[in-house]
Amino acid sequence: MASFVYLRLVVINSILLQLRETICMATHDDGTLLVADATQGKDKMCELPLLGSFTDMPATECALRCELNSRCGGINVYEGNGKLGNCQLIKGKAVDSLVAASGSRYYENHYYDIDDCQHNGCIHRSTCVDGINRYTCKCLPGYSGQLCELCPVMKMGPDCDQDCKMTELGTEFNGTTISKTEDGSTCQRWDSQTPNIHLYGYASYFPDATLSDVSNYCRNPIKSSSASDSRPWCFTTSILTRWNYCDVPLCV
Repeated sequence: MASFVYLRLVVINSILLQLRETICMATHDDGTLLVADATQGKDKMCELPLLGSFTDMPATECALRCELNSRCGGINVYEGNGKLGNCQLIKGKAVDSLVAASGSRYYENHYYDIDDCQHNGCIHRSTCVDGINRYTCKCLPGYSGQLCELCPVMKMGPDCDQDCKMTELGTEFNGTTISKTEDGSTCQRWDSQTPNIHLYGYASYFPDATLSDVSNYCRNPIKSSSASDSRPWCFTTSILTRWNYCDVPLCV
């Protein structure tokens, strides 16, 4: 074991001297290492991949790849008589051990897994799921995107709590937060005929499942595209204003 550690350090120090001012840093879960090479004055991609398995590789090179990868906690290497073997870079905090076999050497690292969810970017009340050298975000229903950053349909804003319409006409709009007109009047329930009697007391006029679901939210039951000035509106509870348009923004 001691000879392997010494050989590993000698090889690593030799190659590090050749790299000079080149510094390898792991990028975000994209399977590469980024090299900032001061001698060339530009960035380039390092040929040292992140965690993974590699065949036909000496134990010394496998150890070097792990040494230059800050997220590698150790290696599993089986080295045959020809000094080439299978290299596996693993994450975590490793404890070296050496198992001797007839005509071969097997380097094994027992390690403790790290929690990639300790520092994650999951948003909108999504759940972080720890993986191998990465994490994934389990989104709530309606949300999407790698970090669950995309709002459900007809929702927008930093917290996805702002209702919006997909089209100018807004016949598809079924938001549940806008129930006042542009002048601030409270909307009358669509299943009510008080104080304004109307003909829209049927669920078929709306995108909602039932008329009760429509409540007193702003809607546009006029589905004709010829009504160019039509957009979400409602009857009001005021006897002075029968109806008025609502301020429903377009989704962005």
